[in-house]
Amino acid sequence: MKKNYLTICVGLALYITGQPIFAAEVNPILTEEFNISIGAANVKGNTRIQSGFTGSIPAEIDFNKLGIDSTESSRYLKFKWRYSDNWHLDIENFELTQSGTAFLKPTEFEGVVFSGFIGLSFSANITAISTSYSIIKDANKEIGVGFGLHMTDIEASLAGAATADGVVIAGGATRKAKVTAPLPTFRAYATYAFNPKWSVELDMGYLALEINDNDGRILNTTASIEWRPHPNLGVGVGYTYFDVDLNVKDTGSTSSFNFKLDAPVIYFTGGF
Repeated sequence: MKKNYLTICVGLALYITGQPIFAAEVNPILTEEFNISIGAANVKGNTRIQSGFTGSIPAEIDFNKLGIDSTESSRYLKFKWRYSDNWHLDIENFELTQSGTAFLKPTEFEGVVFSGFIGLSFSANITAISTSYSIIKDANKEIGVGFGLHMTDIEASLAGAATADGVVIAGGATRKAKVTAPLPTFRAYATYAFNPKWSVELDMGYLALEINDNDGRILNTTASIEWRPHPNLGVGVGYTYFDVDLNVKDTGSTSSFNFKLDAPVIYFTGGF
């Protein structure tokens, strides 16, 4: 009788103070050590490039204004490692490609002048790596900040009829401009779990940086909603937006790349 009375009193005290009598089930997105998401994105891009010898001012080439297809399917990959209760490492990968043929007025690119119907291509592979700390964390939410790098591999190329110093290049020409830019970013994120199966997440990153004659700016926003029918397996939908602006001076040449991509995403996720 005394034991039952003590149990009732303890339960009543916990109820009055707002403490759970039984441990509540927590959405695994807030606790699991490892998580990997694999899916597909319908990427829509908006690309502008310039590249020429230092001292020249080449015309800007706008892929979208030239009618180059701007929508492509792309893979979506994300990995998370929660190496302590409040710290985690995130790796995310996206890809943008645009290619086609368009009519160009005389336009300088990488030291030659292209004109007529020209083949154009552009690709950007973005790998975002960041480590983050949870400032606020409880059974249904996590809010934090982080720091990381966006490794951006870019390649643009033109191929077709061209001249160099006013002389026609027999058989045409192909010119490429490449750059690999590690751009540091600061990020802020928030995750909210409605219950053990449903959750939403918002992530934002930004940084503008200038080093010597090179400068870059990146803005990244991601939002997603996820459903976990099983604690270790789930499916999610989301939206990602990137805005990248790079100006790079290399040996004898100057290149400028500006591209924006927005992509609805669907993915499968697994964690433990």
